[in-house]
Amino acid sequence: MPKYKQETDEQITVSVEKYIQRIAYTVEGFTEFIGISYPGAASSASTWQIRKLNYDGTNVVSILFASGNGNFDKVWNDRATYVYS
Repeated sequence: MPKYKQETDEQITVSVEKYIQRIAYTVEGFTEFIGISYPGAASSASTWQIRKLNYDGTNVVSILFASGNGNFDKVWNDRATYVYS
């Protein structure tokens, strides 16, 4: 799991150097999904933490987690099927 380091009351930085990331884009070229897992993880393995970015125009207005949690138990290939909250 990522290590969290609180820098201020409003900002949290995630250290992901021991993890791999995948990014999926909308047809307009905006980042839509970000996945984090362990090195060597297959996109079909249930070892992913997946986030979805929501936009208002070109501005990100929220970043939500698959199934409403940050667990590393999602499948990257199934990212569009999860409920995000």
